[in-house]
Amino acid sequence: MSTIAAVIQPLSALTSPTSPEIIEGALRRVAQSMNGSDPLRRSSIRESAITIIGGLGISSPAKMVDAAFAIHDEETDASQGKPVELPVIEPWSSPVDGAAVLDEVAATFRRFVAFPEHADTTLALWAAHAHAESAAFVSPILCLTSPTKQCGKTTTLTVMSKLVPKPLVASNITSATVFRTVEKYTPTLLIDEGDTFIPGDEGLRGILNSGHTRSGAQIIRLVPKDNDYEPRTFSTWCPKLIALIKQLPSTLEDRSIVVPHRRRAKGERVQKMRLDRLAPLEPVARRLARWVTDQLDGLKRADPAVPDALGDRAADNWRPLLAIADAAGGAWPEKARKAALALSLSVDDPSIDVLVLAALQDVWPPLEGSEFLSTEDLLAHLNTASDQPWSHYGFTAKRLAMILRGFGIRPVHTSKGNGYKRADFEDAWGRWLTEAGAGEVEAGA
Repeated sequence: MSTIAAVIQPLSALTSPTSPEIIEGALRRVAQSMNGSDPLRRSSIRESAITIIGGLGISSPAKMVDAAFAIHDEETDASQGKPVELPVIEPWSSPVDGAAVLDEVAATFRRFVAFPEHADTTLALWAAHAHAESAAFVSPILCLTSPTKQCGKTTTLTVMSKLVPKPLVASNITSATVFRTVEKYTPTLLIDEGDTFIPGDEGLRGILNSGHTRSGAQIIRLVPKDNDYEPRTFSTWCPKLIALIKQLPSTLEDRSIVVPHRRRAKGERVQKMRLDRLAPLEPVARRLARWVTDQLDGLKRADPAVPDALGDRAADNWRPLLAIADAAGGAWPEKARKAALALSLSVDDPSIDVLVLAALQDVWPPLEGSEFLSTEDLLAHLNTASDQPWSHYGFTAKRLAMILRGFGIRPVHTSKGNGYKRADFEDAWGRWLTEAGAGEVEAGA
């Protein structure tokens, strides 16, 4: 750090008489030399500058020095970006019906994006979770994915930014920025274009991973103190949304609820979003904020029933959203659980296999005495079950054979065609299904 004498040298070199313009130029150079000076050093430089300028015949030296320093501070601030400003949502002035406001939020998303089934339900529940993060122990990342560009992810993120508290939108962010910003503001962090930087940044992925559970949502960093370093903890706990093409790295995806996006079909109609005309979303956000505020105590105590078919991590991710759905009532408890199953259990998810095995147990009793069923009969039974998580994609003979092979069950060829024998299922039913009866999957399966 330069000495005070070195900093004020442009002023010390002046002699009387001299013009105000020359003094002004010297003051600007002094102000530029103060970068990084602490308040005590700045005060010493100011006093020295005032003394020198006063000796040059300036009648109000303090005003001139302060003006030069203030201009420099403004220019420095401008070159260092703008302060973070997080919008605050004022809750609605009167009580709000939970089911009605969640319906309103889901409809708001549907106005602008053509979603696959269950996406609007999930987005509405996660928006409420962002308001209720103080009542949750787990905060699942909301992951918006698509196979290509122009599938509506950024539109969804923009709508979400108008509905959640303290939204902070970023199309790129560093690991240090995340933990320092979260520690200071606890924002709702909305990250767009995640595919351009998250996969290659292991440090950032680790910090985002750490924010999944409240008890583990902190990191330790060394910060300067008294010519040494001191370990300090920084919070990584806040609601997080990540939008990207393809998929997140596996550890992040495991901590996420994934909402797939797709391009709008020709027959699908949505409202064109005008970024300068989103003010009508404010009352929706205010009603959601009021309802969640009124429910916080109950949400802290909630222990919602989670579908047994969900794995442990998926159950953790969905539990805070299911608690919100139960508090809202109406159709939301059922809608939320259907969404949880549909979005957590993909056709390639091993946890769905036991559900398939249980569903096939249901088809045999009405056909007692029949020791053989064709593949077509079993597929018809599975693909007409509208209450199952595979109802939105359906089964083929090949996919069914792959699943059943994992249980040691293989198709047979008879005079009646290709199919399966009941006797080949008995061992798997006995090992994988509960004694309580058909269709009931053991907890933790």
